[in-house]
This record gives sequence, C-alpha cells and structure tokens, in this order.
Amino acid sequence: MSSARDKILNKLPDTEKKRTTYIVSEGIYAKREGSLTDIFKAELELVDGEVFIVDSKENLDIEINNYLKNNNLNKIYSNYSDININDDFQEIKEFSTEIEVAITTCEYLSARTGSVVLSSQNDGRRINIFAPTHIVVANENQILPDVDDCINALSEKYDKLPSTISFATGPSRTADIEKTLILGAHGPKKLIVFIIKNSK
Repeated sequence: MSSARDKILNKLPDTEKKRTTYIVSEGIYAKREGSLTDIFKAELELVDGEVFIVDSKENLDIEINNYLKNNNLNKIYSNYSDININDDFQEIKEFSTEIEVAITTCEYLSARTGSVVLSSQNDGRRINIFAPTHIVVANENQILPDVDDCINALSEKYDKLPSTISFATGPSRTADIEKTLILGAHGPKKLIVFIIKNSK
C-alpha cells in the first residue's frame, strides 16, 4: 500500500510533462511617449520622488546648494567628489546618525519604473539606513529603458557583480500598520535625483 507521500511523488513526472512554457515577446508594457529622461522623471514623481534636470556641472553645484539651503539641510555626507558644497554646510566624512542628507552617485536609472539603481560601489548598503534625505547625482546617459537593461549593463560593467545591488523607487514607505502610509519607515523619507543633461 503506497503512502500519501509516494502518491504525490509519483505524480510529479506527469506534472512536468503537462507544464506549459510561456514565451513572452516584446510589448508586454504600454509604450511611453517622450525621452527616457522625461519618462524617468514622470515615473519617479508619481511615487513622491523629486527630479531636477540641470544643463551643466556648474549649474548642478548651484542647484544642490540651493536645495540644501531651502530645505534647511546642514549636515551632509557626500561620496560625489565633483560637487562643491558651500562652507555654510557641515560636511560629515563618516556615516553617522547625525547625517541629514547623503549625496551619492548611482549605477543607473530605470526609466519605466522610475528606479535608482545603487550598489555597494556607491554606498548602496548604508544609504538606506542613515540618511533621511538622499540626493542622487546621475548623468543623462545613465538612464536606461527598463530594469533588465540596468541588470545587463551591470553585468557588462563588472567582471564580478557588486555584493549589494538595490533598486530605490521613491522614498522608503510602508503601510503595514493599519494601512496608513508612512514615508521613511525603512530608509530615506526623501529621494531627490539631479540629472546632468548630456553635453552636445
């Protein structure tokens, strides 16, 4: 007399034969009109992120310093070496709970999902813990159409993938408690992306 376990295991080969393989072709997502920059901006803003597009490195410095001043952000951590922070602000060299804003680079931006792709190469491990406001600086040519394009680009960029790869789509949020949406529950309350337009 066969056990219930044996009956189940004996059915597995038949199940495998009946399994249907679905091949997904292109076009499963609605096509969006506009440039990748416009699509990324629209998608990130839908989930409470902020996007600013600047036309030069010089204007980037001005816009970020203005943003910091207008939002009363004084204690800053930055791994973006090309930015010039005004002396009015306190730049913190090591991660700590004092940090009010972190300014970092990223790997790529996914236009369709409005996601910022971070890795352990650009402080992707620590940003999601310490900084209540996260400012990301990216070049326009880092915007790719979709998530799979970003993953393929990472595979080509690194012989060995970084130990951590994260996709941040808007501020950290949760609605676990009484279905009330709370921003910043597990990471930054604000996600701001500054995009430097490609020079012609």
